[in-house]
Amino acid sequence: MATVPKKILGFIFTAILFLCASCSSAPLPRDTSAKATLDYKNNTIIMPITEYFDYGDKNYFYHAEYILMKRCFERSASQYDAEIYDPVTSGSQGEGHGVWNPEYTQKYGYIDRKTIRKTHNDPTIEQACRSQVNNELATIGTLHYHMTATRIEGQARQEASNVKEWQEARKQWHACLKTKNLTPPAGNQSQWMSQEGAAFGGSKEVSDEEIRVATLEAKCAQETGSTQKMLDIEASIQAPLIREHETDLKHESELYRANNEKFKEFVLNNQ
Repeated sequence: MATVPKKILGFIFTAILFLCASCSSAPLPRDTSAKATLDYKNNTIIMPITEYFDYGDKNYFYHAEYILMKRCFERSASQYDAEIYDPVTSGSQGEGHGVWNPEYTQKYGYIDRKTIRKTHNDPTIEQACRSQVNNELATIGTLHYHMTATRIEGQARQEASNVKEWQEARKQWHACLKTKNLTPPAGNQSQWMSQEGAAFGGSKEVSDEEIRVATLEAKCAQETGSTQKMLDIEASIQAPLIREHETDLKHESELYRANNEKFKEFVLNNQ
C-alpha cells in the first residue's frame, strides 16, 4: 500500500509545530463554548475540526490503488499481499493524547494488534508496481489532503500546550499516575505514556501487564478529566480558526469530494 495519510499528516504536523515555534507569542483567540467529545463506544475523539476531515462513505483513492496494485502483481505472476487502507473505517484512537478509554485498554492494551499487519510483498515487484500505479492513478484524479484542517489542528494543539489550564491538567494526570505506582513520562509534552508503559512499545502481542498499565493510565485520564480538559482547550482555539479559514476549508472539502467521485467511478467499473 501507499504511505498512509496519517504518516503524511504526521510529517506535516511536525513541520507546523516547528513553524509555530517562531510565531508571535500573542495568544490566539478562544471560543470556550466549543468542546471536544470523547466517544467511548467507538474510541474516537471528535473535535470542531473533525467534520472538515470528512471522507464521505469511503476514500475511493485507496480502493482504486488496491485494484491497480493487485493487477500489476498478477502481471508478474505474484500475489499482492495487502489490505485496503481506508481512513473512514480505520477510525481514530485519539493519537497524540495518550490512552483515555479504560474499556478499550482492558481489551487491547495500548493498541488493537489486529490493526497492525505486516505485508510480505516482493520489494522489487512492489517498487516497480508502485511507480506504474502512481502514474495510472494520476490519470484518474488527484488525492487531495485536508491541508488547512491539518494546519489548524496542529496550530491549536501547539497553542493549547502553552495555556496554564492545559499544563495543570497534564500535571494532574502525572500526579494520578504516581498514586498508581507508575512513573510519569520524562521529557517534553509530546510524550503520553508512563515510563512503565513505554516498555511495551514494540510488543507483537498484548500482555496482561500491558493491559494493566495502559488501563491505569486511561483511568487516570478519566478520573482527573485531564484528556477532556486539554481537548476542550484545543477545541476552543480551533473554533475561531475554523471561522477565519472556513472558505479554504470548504474549498478543500469540495476538491476532495470531486476527486473521490472520480476514483469511485473507477472502482465501481473495475470491481
